[in-house]
Amino acid sequence: MTTVSVDRDVLGEQIEEQQALAVDMENRRPRVHALSESCLPQDRAVVDELLDRFDVLQTRCEERGKLLDSVVTRLTDLQTGVRQVDTWIGATQNALKHDRSADRDPSSLKNRVEGFLYVLLHCTATTTTITTTTAAATTTTIC
Repeated sequence: MTTVSVDRDVLGEQIEEQQALAVDMENRRPRVHALSESCLPQDRAVVDELLDRFDVLQTRCEERGKLLDSVVTRLTDLQTGVRQVDTWIGATQNALKHDRSADRDPSSLKNRVEGFLYVLLHCTATTTTITTTTAAATTTTIC
């Protein structure tokens, strides 16, 4: 299984590929199972192994689809949090440039910093860890 990308374009391509594979597998399912009904007794072991491999592939395809959907959701949540923090930082910087009362009133500056920390901690609390497993290694990406 390849690593899931957090690049929106590449992620979109990965989703399209996974969906195409899922449709292809669903279309082939009747023919694969028909082999089981029409095989000779001496071919039963080979056909059973083929059916098992098909089922494993089907399961992996479904798991990949769920993982991709999860990454899309998490990436969207992260981007929303980043936009919120960026908006807050811009507004706070602008307010500090034009409001010199913070220079004279430390409690005003303290309130602004505490507000920033609250937004930052809220964004951090909504971030998640995405773990994907390949045949060679496990990759953990923190979003």
